[in-house]
Formats: sequence, C-alpha cells, structure tokens
Amino acid sequence: MNLQRLSINVGRKSIISFFDILHKRSQSTAVTTYKSQDNRQPMNTVGFQFLSHKNYYPLMIDFITHQLDLIEKFVSVIEQVTDARQSYSIAIKNVCQSFKESVEKVESIKKDSDTNNNNEILYNFWHVFIEKFQNEAELHENVIQETKAKVVTPLQCIVKHRRQQISRLKAFRTSTDYTLKECAEKVNELQSNYAEMYRIHREIIQTKAIKDLLNAHNSYVLQLHMTNAMKAYYHNVVLPQLMQVS
Repeated sequence: MNLQRLSINVGRKSIISFFDILHKRSQSTAVTTYKSQDNRQPMNTVGFQFLSHKNYYPLMIDFITHQLDLIEKFVSVIEQVTDARQSYSIAIKNVCQSFKESVEKVESIKKDSDTNNNNEILYNFWHVFIEKFQNEAELHENVIQETKAKVVTPLQCIVKHRRQQISRLKAFRTSTDYTLKECAEKVNELQSNYAEMYRIHREIIQTKAIKDLLNAHNSYVLQLHMTNAMKAYYHNVVLPQLMQVS
C-alpha cells in the first residue's frame, strides 16, 4: 500500500504526527458514544437502532396502529349507518309495493264510478303521496350505493393496506436492527483493535507494528463506512418504500 510505504519511509517524529492525525479522524467518525456523569466509567457505544429517525421509533408505530383502530371504528359506524338506511329503504319499498295495488284499485274506482269531482283532489293526493315515498326510497338506495362505493370500501382497503405495511415494517425492522447491531459490534471490535495497535505503535516504532496499525485502521474505517452506508440506505430508501401507499 502507498500509505504503508509512505509511513515507513518518513522519520519517527513524522510517523507519530501522521498516526495522531489518523487516530483523531477515526475517533471523530466513530459511532456515537456517551460517558458517565463522573467521566470515569468506560464509554458505552449506543446501538444503531437508537440512531433511527424518530418517525420510525416503536412509539410511532404504536401511534399509527391506534390511528388505524380509530379509522376502523369510524368505518364500522358508517357501515352500520349505511345498513340501517338500507333497511329503511327496503321497508319504504315494501310499504309502497303493498299499497300499489290499492292505488290501482282507487284509479279503477275513480274511472268506473260516478264520483263527485271534489273527490278527485283526494285521489290525486293519494297518488302523489305514494309517488313521493317511492322516490324517497330510490334516493336512499342511491345514497347507500354511493356511500359504500366511495367511502366504506376505500377506507376498508386503506386500513387493510396500512396494517399490512405496519406488519411488514415491524418484521423488517427487527431483522435490520439485528443486522445493524452486529455491524455496530464489529465496528466496536475493530475500533478497540485499532486503539490497541495505536497504543503499541506509540511505544514501539517498528515496520511490522506500522503495517498492523495501518491494516487495523483501514479495517475499522472500512467497516464503519459500510455500516453507516447500510444505515443510511435503510432509512433513506428502504423505509420510505415500505411506508409508501400503493
């Protein structure tokens, strides 16, 4: 490696400064860590699952689930109201149908008998009265069909689709969090190895120690970049696709 050759050919003072710069840069790109209040306890690395965007926390998933429960109850209420209106429409139709023959008999009596012209108003009222309820039954039928087609069915599909999304997201997140946790542990292991190599190099300047230090540094930085790239791809590409409404 050119980096190794460069470090071997320079003097002791330049080597120490060069690796000091590498060590500081690697520490600045390391996984987020926290110290205890007394600053005497070892630093504990925070798992990658806690670095997720707040919208993907389990709390957010539970919040979405509660929203879907409320929407489902709302759909249930609309569906029951629609069924009640349908029952009302059927009852109106049955009543109109039962009096239809009576209207026809009244029409025939009106034509066959010599009734007073004053009774014609009553016959007309009877005819309009039945026709009004028939129209009302048809109107209710149209409203019921539109409500089911444009409100109830779409909401049911949305709730079903979103519940499937939540289920897939939970399963995928569990698997991905486990993978990210393994990557974080690998980063911590390589970071510790690199720190140990750096300490040994500071004490003994040898060609083999320099090579081991460079290899440890390169392995640690490579694993760190791969883990960060995986985490960024998961949150920027995978999760939005999972949550996309089709």
